[in-house]
Amino acid sequence: TRYSAGIKPDVQVDVAFKVSGYVEQLLQVRGADGRMRSVQDGDRVTRGTVLARIRQREYRDAVAQARAALDKSKADFDRIAQLFENRSASRADYDAAYARYQADQADHDRAVQSLDDCTLTAPRDGYVLMRSLEVGTLVAPGTPVFSIGDLSSVKVVFGVPDVVVASLRPGAAQRVTVEAVPGEVFTGRFTRVAPGADPTSRLFEAEVTIPNRDGRLRPGMIAALELAPGRSAAPALRVP
Repeated sequence: TRYSAGIKPDVQVDVAFKVSGYVEQLLQVRGADGRMRSVQDGDRVTRGTVLARIRQREYRDAVAQARAALDKSKADFDRIAQLFENRSASRADYDAAYARYQADQADHDRAVQSLDDCTLTAPRDGYVLMRSLEVGTLVAPGTPVFSIGDLSSVKVVFGVPDVVVASLRPGAAQRVTVEAVPGEVFTGRFTRVAPGADPTSRLFEAEVTIPNRDGRLRPGMIAALELAPGRSAAPALRVP
């Protein structure tokens, strides 16, 4: 029985900022014409590469303000601690000064972390599958602005009926053809068979993982594969 399938990245990660602000910088790469341009779909990036950066002025000011408050509370705590050792300050005063110092330390750490979060980096090696921002865009926390996909291997995803799903075994080899690469047969292995059927289509999703080191297989391509026919409950006439 022949099945049609879609190709997906082995791993796909959506990347978003944790803080809000206006984008002031995008990763620049050299284009086919030799000139520098902003990173776009199809470009390869490595883990840790800075993809984009939002305006940092407000977050630097917040760090400076938090640092001033921390320095003051630390000085107050050191003074109260010395008085407490000399029995010139009460335990309540000492505890209150220490609590203020710890609270200001936490505020400072959060401000520093927010400043660091103004820089968006690639979480892994892969290709840019989606970029949805430009310089000057106002981004919101948690909104995906990049999608990074690992294409060193790809997944061939398709659905099978219940009479076939029992014959699929994780780890079993499977031959796959792709319309965009005529005359080539790719071999992969079953890596997942859904335990339950989709409530709408009543099909069980299965996936075959294929090595893709040469990058010929890309997300969105159409693949085809053949499986041994499943057993029907009874002989039946079928529409050809």
